[in-house]
Amino acid sequence: MKKHLVFVDANDNMVCVDFETERGYISLTGDCPSGSGVIYDVIEPRTDLQTELVDVWKENHLKNDEPSLVEKISALMDKVQKENDEFYESLLQGDEFPNIDDETACLKYLEKCGYIEPDASSIYAAIKANDYDLRVVPYVDTDESYSLYTIVKIFGVEYNVCKEDNLDDIATKYLKDDDELWREAVRGGSTTMGLDDWVDEVVSIDGAMSVLAWSEVDTVEVDGTDYIVAVRD
Repeated sequence: MKKHLVFVDANDNMVCVDFETERGYISLTGDCPSGSGVIYDVIEPRTDLQTELVDVWKENHLKNDEPSLVEKISALMDKVQKENDEFYESLLQGDEFPNIDDETACLKYLEKCGYIEPDASSIYAAIKANDYDLRVVPYVDTDESYSLYTIVKIFGVEYNVCKEDNLDDIATKYLKDDDELWREAVRGGSTTMGLDDWVDEVVSIDGAMSVLAWSEVDTVEVDGTDYIVAVRD
């Protein structure tokens, strides 16, 4: 028995829950921006059903997989998922939001919401890369914006967004700002290069995405420029 659930809690964080029966026991684990594993203590329920799920999780994790209990948890997860799907669908009502494929209209809408460049383009790229639309804007946060990239949070999940042409510069800056990896390489005898040459070689051979420990979600073109949308590994 395996089941997967995704919902948005009261803190606008996306919570993933995995339920399975293994070797005669019930296992409930999860993942959210605040942690992973047995995370019921960091979830802030948005609804009564979410509260019930958290309570059932606390009471029954690692208990024997009695058929009636397994059926109860499975049915509850179905209800929470249905409720969350309806919650998201409710954001899609109305026609006041521009179509996500209308780039110019979307950027103007984001500017009206108070987002200026480069944040507006980064937010648009992150939303489109995840197959969302502008109805998720109330659940977007950009509290960290750097000169070369922006961290965009959607439902609490962090996405690193940058112009594709800036990717190598971001990786180079990352290695030079904290040169401990280079120092370890020198101490270990694996290089005799100076910092600048070593960084250039590492970025060239390993690739910027590997250096930064990013995994690409998608590439989105905004105003003729390709933006990389990635999550940290």
